[in-house]
Amino acid sequence: MSKEKKTPEAASKFLEDKKTIADKAIYETPEGWVNAFSLYKRKTKSYNYLVDNLLLKSGISTIYGVEDTGKSQLALFLLLKVVGDNDFLGKRIRAEHKKALLITTEDQEEDIEVRLHNMVDNSDYLPESLSRVYTRYSAKDIIPYIEKFIEKQKIDLVVIDCFGDIFPHDLKQLNHTRVWLQEFYELTTKHKFHMLFVHHSKKDSEEKPPHKSNCSGVGLTAKGRTSIEFRKDPEDLMKRHLCIVKANHLSEELKQDSIEIEFDHGNFNKTGSKQFDMLVISKDEKEALQNNVLKLSDDGKTQDEIAKELDLKQYQVSRILTRAKHQEKYKNK
Repeated sequence: MSKEKKTPEAASKFLEDKKTIADKAIYETPEGWVNAFSLYKRKTKSYNYLVDNLLLKSGISTIYGVEDTGKSQLALFLLLKVVGDNDFLGKRIRAEHKKALLITTEDQEEDIEVRLHNMVDNSDYLPESLSRVYTRYSAKDIIPYIEKFIEKQKIDLVVIDCFGDIFPHDLKQLNHTRVWLQEFYELTTKHKFHMLFVHHSKKDSEEKPPHKSNCSGVGLTAKGRTSIEFRKDPEDLMKRHLCIVKANHLSEELKQDSIEIEFDHGNFNKTGSKQFDMLVISKDEKEALQNNVLKLSDDGKTQDEIAKELDLKQYQVSRILTRAKHQEKYKNK
């Protein structure tokens, strides 16, 4: 090393050049990268939500449950709320554009028509708000159709019902699901909207407490920001439970109790909450209840009398008796 490079002037020049290079590196961030210091300077200290303490502004989420639970109805209810209200089951909606898309592969236009009339005609919902919901009934080329729509109009939410009809791989393969979902995730990140997939639970999932492992296909819940298991109430057939089983952006105490809701002409009203472990009813419990109902029926009790004695509702007794008629071991009774 020469004597010139050891002088105080040379050292000062070196530090000056180093600062210039550092400043230039921050300023000229290569395309596709985001400098961490610039993220810090944004002073973001809390999450941006579409629905407070439930769905983030962007990203993908899943709602899943067994057949005939009302998953599709709840997803449609959410869509209507996002475009025409400020509240979803007691949680504030922060929609920016008040527009949403519904892509359904299990329903036809007539199905949605009937549901919309039932929901709107039996509430104070403004029908004009429906002009901000757009529907599609094909699983083909979903991403290009969404991108084409977004080019003209910004949206807050996309619901895809159901995931199993559009996923081309084996649901049991975690990596297949995660990789395939990446394109959807990047689309929501780029255009700042939320995408909700409607999916199915595994068989016998209702015999276990609500958990992300109850979803049919582990990759869907692994990739999503929020996962919601939609459960039937084990005692009241008109009630459902929205159980947040995954949401890294929420505290643990918000993921212990369900949001209990009740059907109201296709709409939903929040009625309370219930601990996850109280939503489990085993096969033995179901069979014991059914046996008690049948015994009282054989003793000549009416359905109303049975309901009162077993602390049930009359329609629950009726369904238990109807179900028993179709089971082999009760056919000769």
